[in-house]
Amino acid sequence: YLALEDNQIAHISENIQYLTNLEGLYLAGNQLKALPDNLLNLKKITTIAVEENPLENISPTLLSFIKDKQI
Repeated sequence: YLALEDNQIAHISENIQYLTNLEGLYLAGNQLKALPDNLLNLKKITTIAVEENPLENISPTLLSFIKDKQI
C-alpha cells in the first residue's frame, strides 16, 4: 500500500506504473488535478482513494477503473 493522503501533492509521476505489486493507493486530500492513465496498468490494485482532490479531465476508462476501486 502507498499512503500519501493530505500531503499537498499536485502531480503523480507516470513511473507509478512500475509499482506492479501495489494493492492500495491512497491519495485523498491532495492537490491533484490529473491522474496518469497508466494507473490502468496496476493489475493488483484493489483500492484507490482520490477524494478531496480538484481532479479535472480524467479519461472515462480511468474514471471507471477508479470508481470500481474506491473505498
